[in-house]
Amino acid sequence: MKNPLISIVMPAYGVEKFIGEAIESVLSQDYGNWELIVVDDGTKDNSAEIAKFYAVKDSRVRVVSKSNGGLSDARNYGLNFVSGDYVHFFDSDDYIEQSYYSDLVSCLATDSPDVLISGFTTEHRDCNNSKIAQSVFKPQSSKDIPAKSLLKFVDFAWNKLFRRQFIIEKGLKYERGLYLIEDCEFMSRVLRLSPIIKVSDSAGYHYVNRPRITLSKAFDINTLSFVNRRIDYTRSILSHWGYDDETIKDVIELVKFSNIKFLFNLLFTSSETHKYNKIKEILNLSNLQNVDLSHTKLSLKDKLIYYSIRFRMTLLLQYVYSVKKYRITAPQDQNA
Repeated sequence: MKNPLISIVMPAYGVEKFIGEAIESVLSQDYGNWELIVVDDGTKDNSAEIAKFYAVKDSRVRVVSKSNGGLSDARNYGLNFVSGDYVHFFDSDDYIEQSYYSDLVSCLATDSPDVLISGFTTEHRDCNNSKIAQSVFKPQSSKDIPAKSLLKFVDFAWNKLFRRQFIIEKGLKYERGLYLIEDCEFMSRVLRLSPIIKVSDSAGYHYVNRPRITLSKAFDINTLSFVNRRIDYTRSILSHWGYDDETIKDVIELVKFSNIKFLFNLLFTSSETHKYNKIKEILNLSNLQNVDLSHTKLSLKDKLIYYSIRFRMTLLLQYVYSVKKYRITAPQDQNA
């Protein structure tokens, strides 16, 4: 039996409500030369059992199990079992359109890039899992992606095929223990290796953005250091893509602002009782200080937040985020 062209690595933890849709979207592809490695990352719900149900139905699906170690660790573990020419890191709460893999394979017909980047569709769903909005991002080539939009395409793992031999030869692994920035950190190292990159205009991968409202735990202080690191990795990604210093500076200012808002969102949907002190900690983060958006057009809401940050009006920020109910998204979604 010949090796598949595409190996799909799908970590599974706490996704029993969504993993069925993800796997079925793979099974329904009009391109069939793939294998799906579902990594049971010590999940406590029925995610693994659901995946095993599909493994019985289709021999191309395989479930491997490990103790819980997080997304990065699960992806690394899954790499031990892949045999395809290309690897796709597929999030188990997303899904793909029927022609997604055939569209990508057509881009591989003439050459063998180290990284194939596709467009994607972002879906916003409500608490009932009903779609309320969506945005489509489709680059035409690697050269026409504006700097403000670049991070939408580069930051993530799930809209890319990575040549397996490239991963092996370069010893690429995801850094364990990270969250929020695992993809950004990984891609910053990938780009330093000067890979051959090709871009597909397919937007058939659907990243599903769901509400993440958690009042069960305190604000995690590690999040602050992760966001600080993300600024450094973002700067590295833009630099390796070839943008000039002034353009990089402008984009970094927007990234700083989006990450500060993200941190405030997390803080005010946590059970943290000392929010005032945590606001001050966020404003004191070295990489997030002195945000300058004076030449950027902002909405009225963002202007209020921006000037509150700019002039360190901690009490006003506490009031704004106490009375407003903002939808929480990952910081990558707010980069442009």
